[in-house]
Amino acid sequence: MAHSTPFRIAGAVVTFVVLALLARPAHAQRELLTKPGQKGQIVVDQISGFRGGVAGAVGANALYPSLNYYGPIGFAVQHYSQAAAGADTGNSDVVSTTTFWFAPSLDVFLIDHLSVGGMLQIAYTTASESLPTNATVSRSVDLPSNTSFSIMPRVGWMFALTNRWAIWPRLSMGYASNAIGSVNGLGGSSVYGFAIDMDAAVLFRVNETFFFRLAPELGWIPAGGNSTNVPANTATTRGADYLEFSLAGGIGLMFDP
Repeated sequence: MAHSTPFRIAGAVVTFVVLALLARPAHAQRELLTKPGQKGQIVVDQISGFRGGVAGAVGANALYPSLNYYGPIGFAVQHYSQAAAGADTGNSDVVSTTTFWFAPSLDVFLIDHLSVGGMLQIAYTTASESLPTNATVSRSVDLPSNTSFSIMPRVGWMFALTNRWAIWPRLSMGYASNAIGSVNGLGGSSVYGFAIDMDAAVLFRVNETFFFRLAPELGWIPAGGNSTNVPANTATTRGADYLEFSLAGGIGLMFDP
C-alpha cells in the first residue's frame, strides 16, 4: 500500500487553481488578443503538474513505472509500504523518501512560431527503509541517496490552430546524469551522457496568461556510461543506454511582449 499524501495535496491545489481559472466564463468565451507562438512571447511551460511514465535501462528488462508531481522548485515526501516477507511477521516493510528539486524552464519566441529555450534540473533524494525484526519491532536502514542533473537547450515550433489551441513540438539536446550514492562507503553508481529529449505538447489557453498543457515525451541517453564504485574505491565503467517515456500534464504561463 502506498501513502502519497503530498500527491493528493498537490492534486487539490492544482484542482483549485483550475477551478479558479474556469470561474470566469465571460473571459473564457471571448477572443484572445494574440495567437500563441507570436514573436516576443515568453513561455514557462510548467508551473504545476504531474508526470507519469516508464523508464529504465534499454534491453535489460529494467523498465519501471513512475508518477511524480513536478514544477520549477519544490520537495516531496513519500512513503511506500508492503507486507514483510513471511506471513508470520505481522509487520510491513516501509520505504520513506524525501526529494528536493530545482528545475527552471523557459522558452522565448524569436520569430513567429520558432522558440528557443532550455531546462536546467537538479534533484536530490534521500531514503530510508524500516525493516521488521518481529511482529512489533522494526529497525531503520539508510538507503543510497540519489542525485540527478540535466541541462537541456531546446528548439521548438508552435502550430497555432486557433487563438486558444496550439501544438508545440520541441527537440532538446544536452547532458544528463543520475547518480546513486554509497552507503557506509560501499557501492554507488551513476548513469550519464549525451541526452536527447522530444515532446509534443497540446496547449489550451484559458486566458492571455495561463494555459493547460498535455504532452507525451521521450527521453534517451543513446550511448551513455554506467560507472560503478566497488569497495576498493575504484570504479568500473560500462556502456549504458537509458530510455524514458512519459506523459506530462499541468499549467503553464505565456507572456505577450
